[in-house]
Amino acid sequence: MIAVPIFREFEDLYIAYEFIPDSDIFWTSLIGIDFKNNKLKRYKGNRLNLKN
Repeated sequence: MIAVPIFREFEDLYIAYEFIPDSDIFWTSLIGIDFKNNKLKRYKGNRLNLKN
C-alpha cells in the first residue's frame, strides 16, 4: 500500500494494489483507514467525497 499525501481529519488514505493470484488480473483501489470507527473504508469509483 502506498500512502496518499491528502490529509483528512480522522483518516489516512492509501492506494492499494490488488490482484488475483495465478492470473493476470490486477487493479488499484483507494482505501481509507478510519481512526474514529477503527475500520477500513473503500471509496466507490476511487473518488473522494470532499463535502463530508
